[in-house]
Amino acid sequence: MGVSDGSREPVHIVIVDADPAQRRLVCAHLGSGLDAVEPVAVASREEAVAALKQRGHALVLADVETVGGTAALA
Repeated sequence: MGVSDGSREPVHIVIVDADPAQRRLVCAHLGSGLDAVEPVAVASREEAVAALKQRGHALVLADVETVGGTAALA
C-alpha cells in the first residue's frame, strides 16, 4: 500500500468539515506515507464545490452536518 510508480495521476480527496481539528487530523492521516494521495481540507460545502471545480475529479469525504445534514444529500 502506498507504492506509486509515478505513472498515475494522484488521487485527490476533498475533506469537508467545519471543525478545523478534524480537518487537520483526517488530512494528516490520508496524506501520510501515500505519494499518490493529495488531500485538501475545506470548511464548507461552497469551498468543496470550488475545490472540485479546480481538480476536475476527486473523492469527497464529508461531515454530514457540515454539508447541510442528511436532507441535503437526497
